[in-house]
Amino acid sequence: QHLHNFAKTIPRLPLEKSFPTVGMVRHFRLHQFENRIYMAQIITEIAIHNNARRKVRILLPYIKYDAAVLDFGCGDIALARELKKVRPNLRITGVDVVDFGIRPKGILFSRYDGKKLPFQNDSFDVVIAWHVFHHTQDPVAVFAECVRVAKQRVIFVEPVWRHRLEVPGMMFMDWLFNVWKSRDVSMAFTFRSRAWWEEQIIKHNGRLRGVQDVEILPPIFPTGRSLLFVMDKKNA
Repeated sequence: QHLHNFAKTIPRLPLEKSFPTVGMVRHFRLHQFENRIYMAQIITEIAIHNNARRKVRILLPYIKYDAAVLDFGCGDIALARELKKVRPNLRITGVDVVDFGIRPKGILFSRYDGKKLPFQNDSFDVVIAWHVFHHTQDPVAVFAECVRVAKQRVIFVEPVWRHRLEVPGMMFMDWLFNVWKSRDVSMAFTFRSRAWWEEQIIKHNGRLRGVQDVEILPPIFPTGRSLLFVMDKKNA
């Protein structure tokens, strides 16, 4: 019943506009095809929702109750929306080079040019970035911008390779999970190792508070590991 109620909130695809020759297909075949696409929409929405909830459970222990949070590379704002739902006192701003046109109540959004964030130094208590830096041509410069606008902490999740032979598999998985979202999503594939990111944290005047493996796939898969890095600024 819950799934049925959730399905009612998802608009059906306008097949008559998407397929001009639909009149040539027998009615029952069209109806069957439409329902399959409709169910695919439902499954996709549920997967996105559950993934956002999982991310929130991982992030919340590192975010204060009423913190000002920047969701860097917010995309469709699914993560920010779930954070706000679980912890309403958070002051959340999303920023991305792509504007999906989604404006949830209580969450601000800014679009930026991919080079300099449109915020002053120390504007946010916490900056979060989930699978973002490897989509940029210069992850060092982008990471430096996140550190600049963070007052206390930067929390980020990045896929890292354990050995370079994993990079092709990481590239394929990254393409698979992002190609359908938007044509504007950059596929830079600038993957790095765990040691490289730990070195960047030190270089940017930070202390590594902790690292956590948050990868969904078993370690046997040659597609790297998604690691959560928690960086505290030394001057905070």
